[in-house]
Amino acid sequence: MAVQEARGGCAQESSIPSLEGDKALEARFECPICLQCLSEPVLTPCGHRFCNACIHKWLQREGGVCPVDNMPLNAEKDLFPDNFTRREIQELDVKKPQLLNAAYSKLQVSMQEKKVDAKAQEASNLWEPDSKGHMNGDVQQSWQGLLRSLYERIVVLEQRNREQDIQLENMKRQLFANIDQVSQDLALRYCNGTYLWTVTQISKKLVSMATNPTRSMFYSPGFYTAPNGYRFCARLNLSPNDHSHIALHIHLMRTGHDDSLSWPFTGRITFMLVNATDSSRHICDTVMSRPELHAFKRPLRDMNLLGFGYTEFVSVHDLLISTQGFVTPDDSILIKLHILSV
Repeated sequence: MAVQEARGGCAQESSIPSLEGDKALEARFECPICLQCLSEPVLTPCGHRFCNACIHKWLQREGGVCPVDNMPLNAEKDLFPDNFTRREIQELDVKKPQLLNAAYSKLQVSMQEKKVDAKAQEASNLWEPDSKGHMNGDVQQSWQGLLRSLYERIVVLEQRNREQDIQLENMKRQLFANIDQVSQDLALRYCNGTYLWTVTQISKKLVSMATNPTRSMFYSPGFYTAPNGYRFCARLNLSPNDHSHIALHIHLMRTGHDDSLSWPFTGRITFMLVNATDSSRHICDTVMSRPELHAFKRPLRDMNLLGFGYTEFVSVHDLLISTQGFVTPDDSILIKLHILSV
């Protein structure tokens, strides 16, 4: 590979150009917004000077208040050309130090990206001229005061950044939670009537059912036969007739488009308890709906109280035997439901 020759001779040590001999800008000639020498200066009724362009942009963005003391300002009535100050500036031979000018530029970009709060405005006013309009102390102390003011402003902005980082992280968590919810809702709506219901912690649920068999019931999420079709959910509980068996039923649920559907529901329904080790041992049965039953009439509430299915779908004993293969190692079972509208 060819090596390109470096331009400008050999690399060498270089110091920052000295600031000695540069004439300092008086604070009264500095715009409090851009921190540069006033350009086309204007004067406000509250006694503050700004660049004409800076104060107009500020008033448009911040709602019509002075950036120094928050006094109300009207861009059309309260801004007066300061010709005297403009002539004074024209007579000055002001040199802009390179290092500070670069710092000003970076700070100005940061200010444009972030709305400066009252604390940052207060920090920007820490460098004040004396009563005669001259800088306090010698030039060295004045630059140190200005740098201290800039440092304090940067601290305020860093604090704002940390707060915004926290807010952004909270918004990201909320966004991801919303995305997960939307994904689940879409999966339920576009499953075409086939839903795989993983019932977790089945041993704990069976204990709850045995403790209170008439009230301990577990429901699946509502799923659709089509994107704008019928909506069903499944119910799992102990059989009210024989507590040694588990009942499995489906319930019609109300949707926002029930007016467009035909009632009562007619279709084919398949119940399946999946065997995780041997597909030939699935417990499965398919039946047709019975339109004369109330379970298939249009829901008048969120869910029809009457369901349809098997009061004794599987015995608890057969379900829990490890050799049967229905309960997975993570203590869950899988129920497959398929509902086809005809």
